Amino acid sequence: MTAIPPSGAFAAISRHFSNARSHDAALLQVPEIAGDRNIWLTCAEAYAAVHGPNTTPARSSAVWRSAVRAAQEKGKYSDSSQMLLLWLALPHLTGAAHRISTRLRAHRADVESEMMVAFLERLASVDPESPLPANALITAARAAGWRFAREGLRERPVSYLENLVAHGDCLRSDTEPDSNSAPETTDITVDRPDSPDGLRTSLRFSVPTEMLKELGADHQHKAIRRRRKKSIKRPTRSVSLRRTRRR
Repeated sequence: MTAIPPSGAFAAISRHFSNARSHDAALLQVPEIAGDRNIWLTCAEAYAAVHGPNTTPARSSAVWRSAVRAAQEKGKYSDSSQMLLLWLALPHLTGAAHRISTRLRAHRADVESEMMVAFLERLASVDPESPLPANALITAARAAGWRFAREGLRERPVSYLENLVAHGDCLRSDTEPDSNSAPETTDITVDRPDSPDGLRTSLRFSVPTEMLKELGADHQHKAIRRRRKKSIKRPTRSVSLRRTRRR
């Protein structure tokens, strides 16, 4: 069986720099720790200077400042510089993306995209000469990931509405159908369920009556007023239907 490569923005960045041409390209100009001249570092050397076992705080800070400064510059290599900066920050972002997607059941690729966008948006206002310029970028990215996942909790799809349509006993109407009426719509009000899944608040919308019939709710006129006496194991709530004339 062929293994499926990981998807998402972070995996794409990692694959880009795993290529030998990108890995060994000289993209970053860094001032020497002891000296007045600048030296060019390849992407691999810059990564080792930040995350390698032999790095020093002074060396790591110098690389971060140079990487942020290069990513902020507008020019021919701005996209490559921004991607390099993201690659340097990946060890601080991948763990957060995993925790967010696992705890809040958010899609990992969507979380990573939101984090990357927030990272690059914050880049424009970061001072590259600050002691730890990357911290502000990483913090903004993590916060955006958590915020996106929490907002998604209110929009998590469930089979609640499908269950309501499938069971006609959950539907009731306040008026009898009028065979001589003009094309009508039905106002549907869905109450919040007692279970933790499903809607977070009541929902109200209108649909054509014919559509309800096509979905299997056409038996509402003949069985709409009777309630099933035996209990239903799956959690359900009632839906109020109100006929309205289309003006």
